[in-house]
Amino acid sequence: MPVSIFNYAESKIPLMNYLVENYLERHHRNKYYLDNDWEGGPNTLIIFSDPADEQKAVQEITDLVEQYKQYQPVESGRIAELKQKYKKNQRVLKQLELRGSDSEHVIMRNDGVVEIRSRKNNVFNSDYHQQMFEKYRLRLNGVYIKLLSNYENLDRFHSTHMFIGMFYFLTSLYSEGKSRGYLSFLSHVEGFFSRLRLEGYDTDMKSEFEKRRSHIMRGGKIVIHEDVHETMEEWKNEWLQIAEEMNTNFDLSNYKDDLKLGLDDQYDMFVKNISPLDNNFHSTIVHDEQLKEFILSKQMLVFRDIVNLFYLSLPIFEQSMVKKQFYAYCTVKQVEDEENGNLPFVID
Repeated sequence: MPVSIFNYAESKIPLMNYLVENYLERHHRNKYYLDNDWEGGPNTLIIFSDPADEQKAVQEITDLVEQYKQYQPVESGRIAELKQKYKKNQRVLKQLELRGSDSEHVIMRNDGVVEIRSRKNNVFNSDYHQQMFEKYRLRLNGVYIKLLSNYENLDRFHSTHMFIGMFYFLTSLYSEGKSRGYLSFLSHVEGFFSRLRLEGYDTDMKSEFEKRRSHIMRGGKIVIHEDVHETMEEWKNEWLQIAEEMNTNFDLSNYKDDLKLGLDDQYDMFVKNISPLDNNFHSTIVHDEQLKEFILSKQMLVFRDIVNLFYLSLPIFEQSMVKKQFYAYCTVKQVEDEENGNLPFVID
């Protein structure tokens, strides 16, 4: 069970960096990973590979957080405002992420509280699948904390390009290359636009995204700041190895567990979710007779895992759902521009 630190500061990253530098890397290097969450209030999670480390660490972390908060206090008005905001959204978020009870009674923790709590809920096909994700999250933590140490000093232009660079690189990890790998991000962003329309939002998010993309993608190139360039290369090498391992070790039998949600059930949920979407991509593929064979193929399941594993890192950098969709949009447009229209689908 993770150690959770509730933090109502504008950004949780400075405290994360403080704990990494002053305790975690000194005593638990390669034995933990970081995450952020919303349950009970904004909080940072430290997940240890050895549960015995939790009890040993919690008092040390409590002392460090108390010391940090003495010099970096959060204004009481901000705390009260965020408590109300987070409390209001708890029930909806629990339903979206399939987290246990939908009880409206939620205890909001105070700023600086440190406690041991339950893990975040994720959907896995089997215990093997879950163990694999835990292994890779521990492995990736080292490169992510390196990025975090410089990330908070990046301006908006370079931080945005860092994430677009990540999304764009992931398209190349699909076994048939980026000209097919981009389809996952196309599906996500087209689904996002469609759901906004179907739910009656009057904001033209596609136009908003394009306006922002045109402003920030100067010359059509992804620009990685020199302060994170070396670490980004390390990040790419880690993902190349992980993708190779997944493609080599993946076996359908490892993803079958009678006590978990099966692949057939997940496929049925996928079709149910995309059927109402009003865009050319989803309207076309939902009627494709080979869709199920493709979705449940080894290469597609591996790439789904790659993308989902990557998405789990975004909360560490406090990236919202809308920002995630914007990066996906920029990635698809980048591939469209490079392929000169030689693609099976483009953004409507």
